[in-house]
Amino acid sequence: MNISRGDAAPLLLRCVSGDPGTCARWSDVVKRLARLADISFADRAPEGAVQLLVRGEVAALPLKGVIDLAAEKTRLDKELAKAEADISGSMQAWHESSSPMRRKTSRGRKRKREARGAEGENCRSA
Repeated sequence: MNISRGDAAPLLLRCVSGDPGTCARWSDVVKRLARLADISFADRAPEGAVQLLVRGEVAALPLKGVIDLAAEKTRLDKELAKAEADISGSMQAWHESSSPMRRKTSRGRKRKREARGAEGENCRSA
């Protein structure tokens, strides 16, 4: 996503409880732990923000301008195509390794087991 660890994002809180004091109580600790630039209050989340519901309060992290969604979608599409190609290649390699010679050997083992079973039945009936 090309977001450096040093970048601090703002956080907007929408206090559903109506008491900003409840929301602000842990603001310094949350800012330090989450590496936030600022915590502010708003009536609604801005466009392009990720919203979290935490104990009845809404926290919004604005990502518009922080993450280029078109570039991220392109990157994820490439990654998905690569993974699908890897899976397809692995399946093809597995199928090729399951060669006719290997299948023939398996059939031979099966016939030997069947023959041993038939011999055992002949011995019991005698």
